[in-house]
Amino acid sequence: MTCVPDILIFSSVGRRFNVAGKIMKTSDVIASIGVIILLIAFLLNLYKKLPVTSTLYGTLNFVGAAICCFAAYLVDFYPFVILEGAWAFFGLLSLLKKPA
Repeated sequence: MTCVPDILIFSSVGRRFNVAGKIMKTSDVIASIGVIILLIAFLLNLYKKLPVTSTLYGTLNFVGAAICCFAAYLVDFYPFVILEGAWAFFGLLSLLKKPA
């Protein structure tokens, strides 16, 4: 019998992860990564470390929302596919917008 440390480990089952002693599905891990990215953007902006006009802010919003959209699609939760898809779309638009 082997001891499994409480870190992110891909199990032999194939689509489950051991995170801090809890078994998570792949979609949960993907969604968690997306949410963490979105929260980083939000907190950096909230504490005046990152302006909403910056490329990094737009990139974090686009990437985080796109990851969350994909995770929602994996579990067939379409209201969040629409929400996160729209968030990613507008994040991408902010990146493509030319400076004034």
